[in-house]
Amino acid sequence: MPQHCPYVGVTVAQFQGFMPSTLIRGLKLLGIDFVELNKSILPEIDRVADSLGSIITAFHLPLIAENGWDFSCLDYKNEIDSMIDTLQRYRDKLHLHHVVCHPPEPDKQSEKLRFSLEFLFENLQKLNIPVHLENVPALHPDEFLKIYWQAEQSLNTKLAGMCFDAPHYFVDGHDPVELFKTFRDITTSVHLSDCHEAEDVHLPFNCGGSLPVNEFLSTLRESGFCGFITLEIKPHSLKELDAYIDSYMTTLQHMNYKKYLKTKLRLFALRPLINRFAA
Repeated sequence: MPQHCPYVGVTVAQFQGFMPSTLIRGLKLLGIDFVELNKSILPEIDRVADSLGSIITAFHLPLIAENGWDFSCLDYKNEIDSMIDTLQRYRDKLHLHHVVCHPPEPDKQSEKLRFSLEFLFENLQKLNIPVHLENVPALHPDEFLKIYWQAEQSLNTKLAGMCFDAPHYFVDGHDPVELFKTFRDITTSVHLSDCHEAEDVHLPFNCGGSLPVNEFLSTLRESGFCGFITLEIKPHSLKELDAYIDSYMTTLQHMNYKKYLKTKLRLFALRPLINRFAA
């Protein structure tokens, strides 16, 4: 996978009645070469695999807030083992480069669940796919770093690095630009969207959010970052399609200008189709 510029991609999940495999085919028209998948693709995993072409993927492991369990939940061993088996069997078909994992988030539990950091590490060992450990809201940067070093001791080379989620730090009152500089040496992937000061609402850029997107992207570029950037944007409707595409283009403009120019030409040809969907 020789590439000096970062991979810039998006999260893919079912949206407005469109299945993930259909969305991926549309993203390929834009020239997107990386997407981040999650549990929502499993019902049509074969169709998703067939739709990818040369696209590289990451897989975000389940979250308590969205799925009711994660890889640290002791009472969900069967579900965890099943997902481990599925991801191992489909790793090559999905062109799966890494998984993204949260540390345990007991504060997100809607019911009393038993969780264990050791159980999380045990399951990630069994998964045997490179792990990017993501910072989560309400976890102080120092506490995250302690967990990160524990993960490194347990997983060794299976821990590929940190997934730096800029909005997660911003909503906690931290400066994501300065914290990225702190965590630069261990950061291998980035999650980015715009958001409000106190709520991670996964906005497209320039849609009412307050995260310093351009400053963050400039810092990312100046640092020489060449990992994976996932735009975790969740449009409310197809009317936000232009803002969604503009967010992707802004990221390319900062991080991969040559691809940005090529994609501008693609967009010129695709404009009638985009206008029809966004109408």
